[in-house]
Amino acid sequence: DVVDVEFELSEGGGGSDRFAGNDVKLFGIATNEKDIGWIQLTAVGTPGHGSRPHKDNSLVHLMRALLKLEDWDRGLTYTPDTRAYLASLSETGLLPATQAEIEAQILRTPELHAQFINTINVTMFQSGIKANVVPAKSWAAVDCRLLPGQSKDDWLRQVRERIDDPRITVELYNPHEGEPVSVDWDTELFRVIKSVVTEAMEDAIVVP
Repeated sequence: DVVDVEFELSEGGGGSDRFAGNDVKLFGIATNEKDIGWIQLTAVGTPGHGSRPHKDNSLVHLMRALLKLEDWDRGLTYTPDTRAYLASLSETGLLPATQAEIEAQILRTPELHAQFINTINVTMFQSGIKANVVPAKSWAAVDCRLLPGQSKDDWLRQVRERIDDPRITVELYNPHEGEPVSVDWDTELFRVIKSVVTEAMEDAIVVP
């Protein structure tokens, strides 16, 4: 709001001399970033004594919900940036020939895989007060990183549909954060950076 800027240079991007077992001069320019979409799952059940059979344990409800998220196959999501990234690598022969082989390579490389999905990792949970008391309430924090342009409201809807349990409340863990944004990667600044890098190293591969 203070200065009207068209471009901002920040951290991110870098160079590598190896890709998929090949010697290359590969430079990635960070053109968009994922955003934090942390969520909190809260389960409510019926408290009770640990010495008796119990069918409404909040911690068990929470565990089942978390396992649904852990086992959730969300497929791959392609953004304009990652489509251009793959196209550039394909042109240079650094990717397999078929789409199935490309996706297999993405799935077995965590850093690459993260560029194509909203990630989900359970990082905290809290439940119970004593070893012999069935907890009435349990909660967990889940670290989610959303792809550029994804809606947090839509992400919450997807998570709730996946869990499909009215005993589980799903809400943002950091509700004051803004929405993930997506900007065009093919800008004048991108082209200038690419030009400078390739002038310094003619065989450099520059990708978003």
